[in-house]
Amino acid sequence: MVAEVSLVGSEVKDFKKGDLVGFGTRRDCCEKCDYCRQGRENLCTDVKDRGTYGNYWGGYSTAIQHPAKFFYHLPKEFKLNLGAPLFCAGITTFYPMKKFLKEGMKTAVVGIGGLGHVAIQFLHKLGHKVAAFTTSKDKEELIKKLGGDEIIISTNEEEMKKAKGRFDFVMNTLPVSENFDKYLCTVAKGGYFVQVGLAPASNFNVTFDYSKMVINELTIVGSCVGPRQPIREMIKLCVEKDIYPICEEFSFDDFPKAFDKLENGKPKFRCVVNVKDWAEKHGFRK
Repeated sequence: MVAEVSLVGSEVKDFKKGDLVGFGTRRDCCEKCDYCRQGRENLCTDVKDRGTYGNYWGGYSTAIQHPAKFFYHLPKEFKLNLGAPLFCAGITTFYPMKKFLKEGMKTAVVGIGGLGHVAIQFLHKLGHKVAAFTTSKDKEELIKKLGGDEIIISTNEEEMKKAKGRFDFVMNTLPVSENFDKYLCTVAKGGYFVQVGLAPASNFNVTFDYSKMVINELTIVGSCVGPRQPIREMIKLCVEKDIYPICEEFSFDDFPKAFDKLENGKPKFRCVVNVKDWAEKHGFRK
């Protein structure tokens, strides 16, 4: 969500009415557990209802109220109409890059969808050569526009053979599936395989040749959104480097259309709903 502050509590010191702010998938943390003390509050489990969704409706309303510690200041240059998905898809892909990327690494992204098309931009703007694994040549022009240097058709056995052991950092944005080992084989010795894709209901039993992991000293990691400080760094980077998701924009009246497209269609690549105009028109924004 991105929004304008309309009201602050008496103990809020860092925000004031009129500030432009962003808000992500976490709404609270305990600040006391081991994870919070390590700056990994996205892993905090000591607070009930720590997520933005569920009981709190997410951004599906004309106004929200949450603890101030999980709001983020937005600079005036921030593109409000495109920026909201950065607080989910953006940090999901940026955070593991911050943790594991090193200068000169050869990188690859598996799946060029809602997560993948943002990941390519980050890697490119951070100065890395990027290969894109995709099942369709139809995305070739888009991938190059995003900053991709190479396209590998994952259904082509010859291309996949040539990709074996080539990449130091591979990010898989697809839900884990029977193809796990096929992509793991593309990681170079000492490299990283980062799994960020997640199915709504994950019932997959993943199998792979673990001897490759041992002999080649591969690191397999999972990552989900991220803590507050990396989110602040991401905002700064996105403004400086002009990194934003590709979005389809909807009016608040067309919210059902946006939801239907998410559930039954294929948005390119995120659906963003403009609540502001509707709220102003109907007197909800003061």
